[in-house]
This record gives sequence, C-alpha cells and structure tokens, in this order.
Amino acid sequence: MPSHLSRLLIALGAALAAAPATLCGCANTGAASRPTFSWYSAQPDAQQSPTKAARITGPRVLALGNLRCGQAPSEARQALSEFFLGERIESGPGLVKPGAMAWQKDGLLVSDAGLGTLVRWPSAAHGLQPAVVSDESIRAAAVAACENGEFLVAIPASAAVHRYDARGRLVRRYLISSEFRPMGAAQIGRSIWVTNAARHNIEVFDSESGSSVRAIGQRGRGPGEFNLPMGIAALPKDHPLADGGAVVVDSFNARIQVLDSSGRWVRDLGGPGDITGRFGRPIGVAVGPDGAIFVLDAASQRVHAFDERGKALLAFGRQTADSHSLLLPGGVCVVPVVAEATTLRRDAGVELRPAYYVLVSEQLNRPGIRAYAWFETTAASERIGLMTH
Repeated sequence: MPSHLSRLLIALGAALAAAPATLCGCANTGAASRPTFSWYSAQPDAQQSPTKAARITGPRVLALGNLRCGQAPSEARQALSEFFLGERIESGPGLVKPGAMAWQKDGLLVSDAGLGTLVRWPSAAHGLQPAVVSDESIRAAAVAACENGEFLVAIPASAAVHRYDARGRLVRRYLISSEFRPMGAAQIGRSIWVTNAARHNIEVFDSESGSSVRAIGQRGRGPGEFNLPMGIAALPKDHPLADGGAVVVDSFNARIQVLDSSGRWVRDLGGPGDITGRFGRPIGVAVGPDGAIFVLDAASQRVHAFDERGKALLAFGRQTADSHSLLLPGGVCVVPVVAEATTLRRDAGVELRPAYYVLVSEQLNRPGIRAYAWFETTAASERIGLMTH
C-alpha cells in the first residue's frame, strides 16, 4: 500500500486533470481559473503538448506543485483528502525554511532551519510532528535513512552526526576529535560515510561502534580529491557505476564523484558549466530505485538528472515566482511508490504512471516541498517492473 504522503502526491496529480499546460515555462491558453503544471523532457517535441510528453519513451518530469503545511486548506484540498485518505486535513504549524530531507516508509523527514528542529511529515491529512526526542535546536545539513527505521542527522554546529532510532531517540554519535564539519552522511555497507567540509574529505565510521575507521581523499582537484564535499548518497549493490558505492557532491569542483564501496574513485559526473549535466554549485544528490542520479545545483536552481550509467538526461526546475520555483533550494530526495497506485489521469485521455517522485525543498519563495513525478525510459521501467504509457 502507498504511504499517506504518496497519496498526497497522487492527489496533486489528480488535481491536474483540470489544468492547462505550462510546458517548460511557456504558458498555454486555457481557463483563467485553472492552475498550471510543467513538463520537462530531453526531447523538444515532447514539450509541445502533455499528450506527446506522456507517449514518448524517453525520461520526462511532471512538476506537480508545492507541498506545504500549516495553511488553512481549501475546500478543493479537503475534498481531495477525504476522497484519497478518508479524512479531513488538520491545520497546524508549517514549514518555515525546509532544507535537508530523507524518505522513510512512515513519512518524510525534513530539517527546518526556521523551526530549529527536525520534523516528520507522516500524513497528507496531518501536520508536522517532532522527529527527534531533544530539547536542543537542530539545524541539520543532511538527513539520511538507515536500516531498521533509524536515520542519520549531520549537524555542523555540533560537529557530529547523530543516529536516531525509529522513535527519534539518540542511539549513537559519529565524530572525530577536531576539524569536523559534517555536511552529508550515508550508510555504505556496514560503515557510515560522512563528508567533512573542514578537512575536505570523507570520514568513515564503524556503523555499530561509532569509532572512526579511516578517511577518504584530501583537498584538491584530482580524482578522489575534494573541495567542499557536501551531499552524499549510497548506490545500490547492483548499480552499473559502482556496485554498492556512493555518489559524492564535490561542490567547489562543480562535479559529482562516483566512488566504489572501498572508497576508490570510479569517475566524475558533470563539471563546471551552465548546460544540462553541468553545475555551478551542486549541493545535494539522490538516487532513484532505477539507478538514476539527481543532482541539486544551487547556482542554476535546477535538478540535473543522469541515467544509471552516468549520461546526462535533462534538468528541471525554474527561476520563477510561482509554486514551481527553485529560488533557494535546500535538499533533494526520492520517494518510491507502488506503480499500481500512482496512475495520474489527464483530461486528454492519457494515463500517466510515474516511476517515483523527486522532492526538492524550497526555502525562499513559498517555502515548502516541490514535488516532481519522474517517468523513466521504457527499458528502465521494465527492469524494475514498472509500467509507463
């Protein structure tokens, strides 16, 4: 069964059934009272109409809008919630300055610098809930899911990475004696890898004991060297780029480094530039269940998508003042879904079945979570047992 938040994403897609298209930022004509949505694709022809975008076999993205908490829900949203969830939406405190995020099966974890804490959004119909048992202010640079419902929180101000259990209780700290500014964390096998912006390397810890094991890399521009490492994400064991390895944001070198499970450099993705697949200041990275890699670039204010073999596919997001804008993005994560429960129906008579969703936090303009539906290539869909139309 899909999660409550997954159902909210489906509801957003269903709400688009009465919407005209905004295709890569170009408004189409339609009723003035209707909202807009955006398609992004690597194929120019697909940008001409939602029908064409739905029928191509290449990857494409549908921007669903902005997920926010705390606002008084409209009657339309209440109707959607009652239809999909069987309950009405409760208003409550909302997101102020959302940043790092991580997805767990029981909800979305969000670090909010404005609230000074880590919150969990478990349900489309309910508000934010405290994610950790702590009276201290928490401004996390990264949040990452672990095994058994546990999760990691990288806190630069505390010079430590905290590990919490599923109930939000602190169970372990990962830290070194000096020069430690954790900016990203991920579980790689039986180890915890942490990007250290102070030493421009990756600190490796034993997952169970918390003891420091070794360091990967040093400051520099060469392979396996870093200049302000930030986000990090684990690659699945069967990933073509690095079996069970990691992708690491090398921010000031404007690239993503792919490392194998032993920490050896495999290859780079991207590089400096302002075209698709190139970055100005990458800050975050996430990996989809099909192996696709999503890089959040603060300079271009877009998400750049690569396939499982490292080929640049497309970029999405835009610099506007509407609910699709990414003026000050803070984090990116992937929400896997059950294919049978994610059919988005369009008035054009086209059935859309996203493979999964990509979420991006926006901190400046209408702070909230921008939601994007990701549609794969036919080959990738068949590999993981999904369907597209």
